[in-house]
Amino acid sequence: MTLTGSTIYLHNWRRPLPLRVQNRKVVGPYMYTVPTAGRGLGRGYYASDDQGTTGDATFRLRSCERPARVNGWYCDDMQDQTITACVLRLPRGRGFLAGWTMGKGMASSVDFDLYAEERDAWYAADSMAEHAAEREREYQAEQDAKREEEA
Repeated sequence: MTLTGSTIYLHNWRRPLPLRVQNRKVVGPYMYTVPTAGRGLGRGYYASDDQGTTGDATFRLRSCERPARVNGWYCDDMQDQTITACVLRLPRGRGFLAGWTMGKGMASSVDFDLYAEERDAWYAADSMAEHAAEREREYQAEQDAKREEEA
């Protein structure tokens, strides 16, 4: 059995049920489509802080301090939501993972490519954040076009 092409819904089970139900009336949970089989593309998670630290008990890594040159990329036309690069440090000096985050409690992702140098991981993470923001802007434009057609 494969999940390729299936839509996966990410729920934050730590939030109380009444709060989840109330928020679902406004916006649903994050969702993504499982990519085709092959090389691992990374993992999505909810960030426990603005730096992108993971909060999941099965996937706990510390984030590195963000350099001043990394500001984030706007992912909407209103320019109020940004996607920012994040780098996670593997334990025992095993290297770094590059990824992106939307902030505390928001969607985040990390790629499984290992980097020996933190600087190289930051370059890759900034590129990943830029591409993620671009995909989100394109998605929002498609959704706006669909809404205009329906109206």
